[in-house]
Amino acid sequence: MWRETNIAGVFFSPLVAYMLAALLIYLPLRWLLIRLGLLHWVWNPALAETGLYICLLGALVALL
Repeated sequence: MWRETNIAGVFFSPLVAYMLAALLIYLPLRWLLIRLGLLHWVWNPALAETGLYICLLGALVALL
């Protein structure tokens, strides 16, 4: 597990770094899903995108 990050005297939890890493993975993946038209087949795209982000975040926390 990572340690706290100190930016200008403010300590940030390791979860913040995991959230940013998950966001950097999520954005190109979301673009790809939209480009391929796969979100068209989902009943609630916003819920599916949120679930995808949560799954990515959970995987990062579990693996790192």
